Amino acid sequence: VQQRSQGRSEGLTEAEYEVLLDITIGLTDQAIAERRRISLRSVQGRLQLLYSKLGLIEMPSLDGGAAEFNSRTRAIAVALMSRLINEKSIESAELDYRRSTGKEN
Repeated sequence: VQQRSQGRSEGLTEAEYEVLLDITIGLTDQAIAERRRISLRSVQGRLQLLYSKLGLIEMPSLDGGAAEFNSRTRAIAVALMSRLINEKSIESAELDYRRSTGKEN
């Protein structure tokens, strides 16, 4: 959990890592809030901290000012490239989610 991201001085907290895995398996902010039993605002705060630690806060924008990248997708890509997450951690998160919701198949 405390792995370092591309030489950045701050590792992810357990809460940030959990949110990273949750977005990796495709959960919405609302679904994350319900799953983690936290407020929607807390989820959004954790996402902002995650994006900051992954270096995504100052991402390039297109000429019209719109973001060039989707923050969630980019966070997942950066996490995979920097080996913060891997196939096993994603599979484990998916299985844990299915168990917690009774959707195990």
